[in-house]
Amino acid sequence: MKHIYLYNKDTGAYIGDDVIFPRQEEIRGMVTKTRIETVVIGTEEADGYKYPIYGNEEVRYEEEDVIGYKDVYDIPDNATEIPLPQPNWKPVFKDGKWIETITQEELDELNKPQIPQPSELDKLKKQQELMQQALDELIISSI
Repeated sequence: MKHIYLYNKDTGAYIGDDVIFPRQEEIRGMVTKTRIETVVIGTEEADGYKYPIYGNEEVRYEEEDVIGYKDVYDIPDNATEIPLPQPNWKPVFKDGKWIETITQEELDELNKPQIPQPSELDKLKKQQELMQQALDELIISSI
């Protein structure tokens, strides 16, 4: 398993991470093997006829066979194993390496303190208060 980093082919901009798994590829080579062959090892004469005598003989030979397997990773054209720089804000893959392209102004904007937004609970509390005030005013005006 390998961790790869994907980028846009045209711009080099970082897209995301992925994990790839290898496929097994055969390693082939010549292997010496043996086999048993039945061969004539002599003759025997009986009733005027010559009969062959057979015997088994071990014969060595070579043939191509699978001698192992290797892991092959099919890494896409728009991916690399080179890790991203840390920290990374707007990394771009160019000339075989990652380059950080964020400007100082963009970085300052990202690091600027954020105005806290009210939570859903705070919004509901405020809405309930306004409804209670309106109800109170309605009750008072009807008296």
